[in-house]
Amino acid sequence: MKHINKTKSIRVLPIYDEKSPIKGIQYFAPCILFGNEKYYSWLFSNYIQLEWKEHDCIRFSIFDDNYEGISVLDTQIIYREILLQSDIDIIQMIITNIDAGYYTQLCLNEFYVPNKKAYRKFSYIHDELVFGYDISKGLFNILGYDSNDRLRKSDVDFEDFRKAFYEFGNSDSLGVGSMDYAKKIFILKGQETTQYIINLHTIKHALKSYLEGEDYLSNYDMIFNVHKSKISGISIYEKFIKGIEDRSSEIVEDIRLSHVIYEHKYLMRLRIEYLSGYCGYSSIGTLVDLGKEIEELALCARNLHLKYLLTRDMKYMDRVKKFLLKLIDGERHLLTEFIEKL
Repeated sequence: MKHINKTKSIRVLPIYDEKSPIKGIQYFAPCILFGNEKYYSWLFSNYIQLEWKEHDCIRFSIFDDNYEGISVLDTQIIYREILLQSDIDIIQMIITNIDAGYYTQLCLNEFYVPNKKAYRKFSYIHDELVFGYDISKGLFNILGYDSNDRLRKSDVDFEDFRKAFYEFGNSDSLGVGSMDYAKKIFILKGQETTQYIINLHTIKHALKSYLEGEDYLSNYDMIFNVHKSKISGISIYEKFIKGIEDRSSEIVEDIRLSHVIYEHKYLMRLRIEYLSGYCGYSSIGTLVDLGKEIEELALCARNLHLKYLLTRDMKYMDRVKKFLLKLIDGERHLLTEFIEKL
């Protein structure tokens, strides 16, 4: 084992996984930021639009592949190759990051990471967030999906962590979008000086794009080549419903679809409460109850989807379809009023 330069014996950065409404996918940044109200203006101005690329999951439509669109997050990227060709030890580097207040997001081979489905069974490359260490016990604190596909904090000792980083495997064991993404190490910290002032015009534009099924990110095509083959906004329901009707395994077997829809409604209700309460737009407060009703519809749909996965009885997916149809009508009503009041 390489020598570790001891600074503090224990250091743990705050993680707000319980407070964050986003746990299904794209969860690392919200789990860092949702604990501090100074970031709420940015958080509630974003995560409005949804997108669905072919052979992928429903996602929040936001420039977050490299965190380039998250202005309230200080982001640095190091490629794995740089560490592999240098004398920099991954364990020492992450300890140094944590001492400086930075989280480290990176991909590991979960064959070596306890509490994962792949642990000691097969190679599987997936991303984790390292937020703490204990020198005396020789371990890191990490956040990621556990063996039951739940977002969970857990520990991994330094030696297993080292193997998980250096014995990486190949693209056949890839559990993230691409090997290019897997080669990146993200060093993250909430911006201490940047102040984001809430912009109602931006929120209104995003809500309109969602209702009209428009690709919100196409407005930024002069900066990034935006993925064209995708469905956006409220149009995702049509694809979801058709997948249920066709008994498509790609649709009915993926609980992430209904879970992200639920998170979207949960976050929309929080957005209404934030704007009406903290920002003083009292007229929006009349929509809180309707927002809760729609959130409840989405939760019922998600839970019925879970029942299908437990029982394999398609009657539950047929009931999911009914709730999705109710969500379409409910969202049109809610968001039309929301836009009018902004």
